[in-house]
Amino acid sequence: MNSFSTLKTLFCGSLLALSLVNTTQAGVSLDRTRIVLTGNENSASVNLKNTSPDIPFLAQSWVENEKWAEDLFTLSGTSTVTTP
Repeated sequence: MNSFSTLKTLFCGSLLALSLVNTTQAGVSLDRTRIVLTGNENSASVNLKNTSPDIPFLAQSWVENEKWAEDLFTLSGTSTVTTP
C-alpha cells in the first residue's frame, strides 16, 4: 500500500508541475538555428517567417568562428525589421 501512495503522490506532483509550465511563442521563426560554411562555400540562406503579422519584430544576426569569437568581418544588414 505504501508504494501505491508514493506512486499517487508522484503522479499528482508531476501533474502539478506540468500545469505550471508556460508556453511561449516566437514572433519570428527560422528554418534552422545554425549555418556552417565550409571553405569552398561563399554563401548560405536562411528563411525567416513572421508568425505574428500584426506586430513588427526585430531580428539580429552575427558571425562567430569555431571558438565562439566574433570574426573580423560583419554581415551587412545584420538587423532586419519585419513589418506586417
